[in-house]
Amino acid sequence: MSQRLAQPVGPQDQYPDSGMHVQDYSTLFDLLPIGAYRSTPEGRQVRANAALVRINGYCDEAEMLAAVNDISREWYVEPQRREQFKALMETQGQVLDFVSEVWRHKTRERIWIREHAHAIRDAAGVLLYFEGTVEDITEWHRQQQQLQDSEARFRSLTELSADWYWEQDDAFRFTRFVRSARSTRPTVDEPLGRTRWDMPALNLSEPEWEQHRAILRAHEPFYEFEMLRDVPGLGLYWTAASGIARFDANGRFQGYHGVGRNITERKNAEHAMRHNKEFLDGLLQTIPDQVWLKDTDGVYLACNAAFERRWRLAPGQAIGRTDAEVLDDARAGLFADSDRLALVSGKTVSFEESQMPGDGGPVGVFEIVKTPMHDGQGGLIGVLGVARDITQRKRAEEQLRDTSEQLELAIISAELGMWSQSLVGDQPFHIDARACAMLGLTQADYPHTDDWTRMMHRDDLAPMQAARERYLRGESPGYEVEYRMRHANGSWVWLQSRAKVVQTSPEGHKLRMVGTLLDISQRKLADEAIRQLAFHDALTELPNRRLLMDRLSQALAAARRDKHFGALLFLDLDQFKHVNDALGHESGDLLLQQVAARVVASVRAVDTVARIGGDEFVVLIEDLSASAADARAQAKGVALKILATLNEPYQLGAQRHVSTPSIGGTLFDHTSKSPSEVLKQADLAMYEAKAKGRNTLCFHEMPAPDA
Repeated sequence: MSQRLAQPVGPQDQYPDSGMHVQDYSTLFDLLPIGAYRSTPEGRQVRANAALVRINGYCDEAEMLAAVNDISREWYVEPQRREQFKALMETQGQVLDFVSEVWRHKTRERIWIREHAHAIRDAAGVLLYFEGTVEDITEWHRQQQQLQDSEARFRSLTELSADWYWEQDDAFRFTRFVRSARSTRPTVDEPLGRTRWDMPALNLSEPEWEQHRAILRAHEPFYEFEMLRDVPGLGLYWTAASGIARFDANGRFQGYHGVGRNITERKNAEHAMRHNKEFLDGLLQTIPDQVWLKDTDGVYLACNAAFERRWRLAPGQAIGRTDAEVLDDARAGLFADSDRLALVSGKTVSFEESQMPGDGGPVGVFEIVKTPMHDGQGGLIGVLGVARDITQRKRAEEQLRDTSEQLELAIISAELGMWSQSLVGDQPFHIDARACAMLGLTQADYPHTDDWTRMMHRDDLAPMQAARERYLRGESPGYEVEYRMRHANGSWVWLQSRAKVVQTSPEGHKLRMVGTLLDISQRKLADEAIRQLAFHDALTELPNRRLLMDRLSQALAAARRDKHFGALLFLDLDQFKHVNDALGHESGDLLLQQVAARVVASVRAVDTVARIGGDEFVVLIEDLSASAADARAQAKGVALKILATLNEPYQLGAQRHVSTPSIGGTLFDHTSKSPSEVLKQADLAMYEAKAKGRNTLCFHEMPAPDA
């Protein structure tokens, strides 16, 4: 308030241009729906209207003024906020959108408020008072935090509304600068490849630049960092930038990305407000909401700039006129009806409505509050109206609903189960109905107090825990793991689990994880079938040539490491073609299957028996003696055993058949060259056995060590 409010009020005491008496403005001050105050620079409260008294938990102004001694220590949760407030007053003469966490003075409850204020000086320029408004934005702040939490959980993105988008690299050079279709930013500098402080058009003080550099060096997000440009041909031009740091998968700083918007119109309006000499008129102008005052006949006594902008009115155009004279007939009728309701009821009325300016501007959703105003004797003198633009809040609420519905639909469509777990203490693992169904359980059957890992295959527990710890330590960008869980019917179910941390403390401690579960049992079966086809013979289910060569390569490496011999036996059935010709291919296949079974039964479990084509079989024998003679004797013993068992008659359906093999063998050790060379030596030995009359064994002779 100005000093005039403390002086006697007479019929001649009117504010110029408004037609209002000082007493009327005092009543307006007391009945404003948001808090208004006057305080000394030292922090002593001098005036407080009814709304501010209520915000601070007091019954009347006298009680509150008696209780408040030092605003900086008693009101702000962070006492340095008062010093920041005073610094802005000293440098700018006013404070706009000054958001702080404060104590509700009487009850010590923590709330969030937004302040608009300006400084009052005497004719000599001496600072007398700070005057301004206080708006309780606790609910708005909570909703904003809730929206941010939801977006972090389901999208991990920050939605920034702005006119243009920019990116900087790790040296803070602009690498991208994209203007939106609605951008009002003039082209004054080419930013690509340059930093902000490289562009001379910027007009900021060195302390302000140092503040910005400190934020950049700390790699912290910054919000609404305002910059003033002196644009040739346009004059002063204000922008506001918000940005957040980017990091790679290893946590290295990669630069910033952010948004900017044109705030010139707002800054120009704020500049005009600083020069308003009347406290109440200045108070109205600093309120971002539409504010207006009418008498009982519906004539406008005052309105703020927000009201005039919304309805495309020139400054002062509405004063002394009615709605019918400044608005269209339909809107004028609606305004008159709601005015009448407030006047007749004698109570504050509030409602929401969509508003579109008469010239066809954008439609907005507004929360409107109308309060009857009375003079000092209780007589009704008019209606005070306030309209707040809640368009963005409504859009955010709708977006939150849509996001939740879309996420639920996506989860259902993907047949995913959901799980969550608190990371504070030893907390249980919670799963939803779809996840329970994957294990053959209902939610009533699921042991919510039990340890989830008790149902997990013990071979999968350690890999799962290792992947989880790597993610929580920040060593991997995400958590994804596959493991087996025990189904209610006793079988094992393969699950794929993916998760993210969705809640952290202000100190950065991880508090909660949320993830999905997908039944991948069928995929695992398909993978195993593919692997079987790739590495095994379809008829005998023995390893094929590909798997044999892989194991032979490993055996050669082991022989070189341990200096022990190994052996390779190459078997070919004698006169096998006659079996197919005389008895048919089905009998030939049956013979091959029986041969495979007999050979497998004749060797150790650690040895490899493979079918590499037609009637050819190979036996890989590892870890024989370190002596060539002993190793040869061991391999020959196995070969003779195989030869004997394959000479036993075979029952091929109704036919009894005798078949014999020719077997070639070779030893290998640390001097052997390659798997192909060893296989070739065994093959040559087998052909030597064929040449000697079949049904016999021949060994390839290894060269002497000094050969």
